[in-house]
Order: sequence, then structure tokens, then C-alpha cells
Amino acid sequence: TLTTIIDYKSGKLDSDVNKPIAIETLFSDSKYQAIFQLQFYAYLLHLNDNNLNINAAFYHIKEMDSGLKYINNNMPFEANHYKGFNKHLSALLSEIFDISTPFTQTDNIRKCISCNFKSICNR
Repeated sequence: TLTTIIDYKSGKLDSDVNKPIAIETLFSDSKYQAIFQLQFYAYLLHLNDNNLNINAAFYHIKEMDSGLKYINNNMPFEANHYKGFNKHLSALLSEIFDISTPFTQTDNIRKCISCNFKSICNR
């Protein structure tokens, strides 16, 4: 049985969502934050039931006539994908919660424009 996770989007969506993205890139390039989010949902569902075949797609509200835009070439994620995702997610969470690693503000001020936390860091 194939389970499809659908993420409804109203904002900008990259046109290259269909091509497979390396897991390392999902964790290092904010350009792919929507794909990261969708793969995170798949990862959580996999943790709940690792017998599911899971694929994922976006449904863009402004382009409803074009239908679903699948990620990963509309292929279900393989077990090694979840292992790699878990490895990178664990490393990221360890870094975030490591009290010996100081918080630093971004060097890219444009990211602050839409940040919900800009008042906290005085930007």
C-alpha cells in the first residue's frame, strides 16, 4: 500500500521539486526548506509505521489545475533514506541543544525580514 503525504502550499514553490535532493543538501540549503519539511513529515510517519511505502507531494493552491507536484520523482522513500535523514536530523538537534555552542545571528540580514524572532535578537 502506498501512502502519500500532501502538503498544501500557498506561497512560492520551486519548479524543481520533483528531482531527488541529497539529504545533506536538505539540511544545509534553505532553498529546499519546503522539501525538507515534507520529508520530515514522511520521516515522522515512517517512525510511526515503518512498513508503509511513503511518497510525498505538494498541492499548490495557486496552481490547482496542475495537480500534485511529487518530490523524489514520485518514488516512495527507501529505508536507507530514513536512516540518512535520521543521522542528519540527530546531528542538527545535537548542535542546537549543545550548550557549549553559542547562538550566532545570521550574516544574511535578508533572512531577518520574515523571521518570527527578529524582535528577540534585535534585528
